[in-house]
Amino acid sequence: MTPRTKVLHFVYSLALWSVVEAFQLPSTQLPNFSNISWSPTYIGQSPYSGKSIDDASIAVALRTQRDLAYNATIDTILWPALNLSSAYFGNNYSQSRIEGISVLPLSGYRRLVFDVYWDSVVQNWQLCPLGPQGQTIATANISTTSTSISSANISSTPSPQPSQVLLTESSAAASLDADVQIGGFYCYSNNSLQLALQHVNYYVTQTNANDVVDLLFLIFNIHATNNTAASSNAKASPLSSIINSQIQASFLYTPANFTSGGQQWPTWASMIGAGTRLIMGFGTNSLTSSVYNPSADASVLFSAGSLNGGSNMTELPLAALRPSSTPPLTFNCSSPVDGINMADPNGSNRSSGVNWDWADVSDGNGRTFSYDDAANVSYCGFSPFFSSHFNPADNVPSDTDPALLLPDNILGTIWSWDVGEPSNAQNKTSGQASNCAIMQGRNGRWKAVDCSTLYAVACWSQNKWTISNPAVSFSRAGYACDSSSTFSAPTNAVENRQLFAALQAVASNSSSSMDVWINLNSGDNSACWVQTGQTCWWLGENINSNSRLITVSVVAGIIVLLIFAVFLYFKCHRLIRQRRASRRRQMVRKKLRAMDYVTIPWGCHGTLRCRGRSAEFFIGGLLNPSNGNSAVPSNCIVLVSEAILLLGYSYFTDLAYNTWCSITGNDDTKKQRKLKRQILELKGELGRTSSQDEFAKWAKIRRKLDTAVAELEKMNNTIGSRRASFDIKVKSLLWTITNLSQFVLVAWYRKTPVFYLPKGWFPGWIERVLSLPFAPRGSVSVTIWFMTCRRLINNVIGLAKDFLEKGPPFGAAAKTPVSASSASIQPLRSNPLAGQSVRKEL
Repeated sequence: MTPRTKVLHFVYSLALWSVVEAFQLPSTQLPNFSNISWSPTYIGQSPYSGKSIDDASIAVALRTQRDLAYNATIDTILWPALNLSSAYFGNNYSQSRIEGISVLPLSGYRRLVFDVYWDSVVQNWQLCPLGPQGQTIATANISTTSTSISSANISSTPSPQPSQVLLTESSAAASLDADVQIGGFYCYSNNSLQLALQHVNYYVTQTNANDVVDLLFLIFNIHATNNTAASSNAKASPLSSIINSQIQASFLYTPANFTSGGQQWPTWASMIGAGTRLIMGFGTNSLTSSVYNPSADASVLFSAGSLNGGSNMTELPLAALRPSSTPPLTFNCSSPVDGINMADPNGSNRSSGVNWDWADVSDGNGRTFSYDDAANVSYCGFSPFFSSHFNPADNVPSDTDPALLLPDNILGTIWSWDVGEPSNAQNKTSGQASNCAIMQGRNGRWKAVDCSTLYAVACWSQNKWTISNPAVSFSRAGYACDSSSTFSAPTNAVENRQLFAALQAVASNSSSSMDVWINLNSGDNSACWVQTGQTCWWLGENINSNSRLITVSVVAGIIVLLIFAVFLYFKCHRLIRQRRASRRRQMVRKKLRAMDYVTIPWGCHGTLRCRGRSAEFFIGGLLNPSNGNSAVPSNCIVLVSEAILLLGYSYFTDLAYNTWCSITGNDDTKKQRKLKRQILELKGELGRTSSQDEFAKWAKIRRKLDTAVAELEKMNNTIGSRRASFDIKVKSLLWTITNLSQFVLVAWYRKTPVFYLPKGWFPGWIERVLSLPFAPRGSVSVTIWFMTCRRLINNVIGLAKDFLEKGPPFGAAAKTPVSASSASIQPLRSNPLAGQSVRKEL
């Protein structure tokens, strides 16, 4: 293998490797939690009602919100909370219900509130609010619900399950691990809290290394069962002893970790990286200090209020939120209730008002969350605290388990993507063009659109948003922001609301809503939406989403230019060698033109000349992102044009004329073929007859031969005129394809860039040359792209010929057919090989 061939093979291998690597994606699998079966669709009253529980757009929306908060501190992130007693358990504290707790975080709940009860009889902490005599302690929101669907399932006794062992109060002591039915409640008879924590630990373990990994908060409200048989002096054991026995210690983020971190809350990414995904804290405490001392658990549980309510603010009640005069929001985000004014989360002085840290809103007091309530609370930046569920859809049976409605609550916490967005989430390999995100001016929600569409740009500068005009495509959005700002995307609900306010201010003078680019794209994997330069870390590899979206085409263009430069070098070297042989070639051509052969002109069935075949490889068309520019038509036209020029006009005219003759079945063609065979036979017979010994016979054959040749010449003239007319039409069509189409394409796309060069890679004068004559500076124009593609194809063809063809030596003779007229008037030579020459030509 020559050095030149080695270099070319290396270049081609590099190009192919770049293409293959750009489109390889790993796959992830979710853990299998088989002990709970949710409804196959969302059944609550919301815009998502009827959608599949596994709808890809919903999963992508929740995952996008999580990934954008990658570097945010955990006190500023939205954490949906659920009161388990009122919203999940009701009157069913059975073993299967407790085991189902591990599925709730998969639905999107990040804060689970437990009501735990100290049972002084068995000296253990329980989840069921019952004493041995079936007496309960009064706790809020346990048996009260807002809808008939909930009350029907919580206040009534559920149907026994085949796997449950139902015991009465008198026989409860006979079994330590069974479901006990007492006073209308199903209760797991022993170690119910331990069982719940076991399944929390199972959830954390099973989701520790995939795309659903997240933090989980556990809040414990402390109560006691009303047990008159127990001693009032019985001390409650520390909760930490149960927690440490059931939860892996490395999963816990404790107050000691908070103190060692300078009493600053860590970022989400640092906690995931350290594996500390569980945070536990106290809620309310109704036990006296003589029964339970919270300081005994201070090493594991954060103090009450540390993980809920805003700084200097109590938990906001949903019923007390003040309305807003600015649509589409329902609540006043900056001043949600009287006496509360929220601080600017990005201001220099965050103490001038109530901070957003751990800010949440709870339902209750006669008002439960609807979808609109939850969506507006989340859009403000408050974490919704659910003690119930959305109202069911009209077609949902009244006896449906209320727990099946709990996944619907999470739909109200989506503050980013609009309903049904991103639209390309359903098909991860469809190659759709909707791989870039905009914020819609009508509602502040996001939508996936074609990256080549023109929009204004959202720029982040000095803790505020600005809208940059004029409108550009996504690939140029980074250049639209000035030097003091950057192209960015909101990382939390508060920033999203601020951007929406800035967008409304810009569009206030316009009669229509205004949409704006945000720095979010998915490249070729619609499950992964990240900002430019960031990675989908949960895919298990470093993936620059910007390179997937834009740089794939840019790198492809650079590779093509490099290949062009390599071929240009070898072309110059080759021209030097070709110049030395040019004189010898000219001499050969002159000799070939001077040679004269006795032959018969060809008709429709003449044998086509054998041509060498060239393998064409055009990488430009393979590396095109579907972004609406002129790369694809230019690549195809250049490829077709060069293929036509390679084979020659005569090849296509011969092929077309032969095909036309075969289809029409022309009688002149049949006569011409018959005359050719007759002339061959007469010439052979004439060559075998002696003109001296058998002159009479020789003369008779000669007269027949002359008559046949004259008739064939006349027929050739007729067919030739018809063939000339046919050739003109075919060549006109070929000329249109190879020349006129290129001219029209260059004129049409004269101002459209094929792709943009990476900023700063080339000097300014090179960028100007590559954009000639009318394309934007920094891009490659259609004219330059045509020249590059044509030169590249020609060089590839030349290389292919070197490998696949072995041409005749320069001194070899070639056969050149002569005109019909010269063949007819040329006297026959007396050379005895004349007949063989004619036979060979025919």
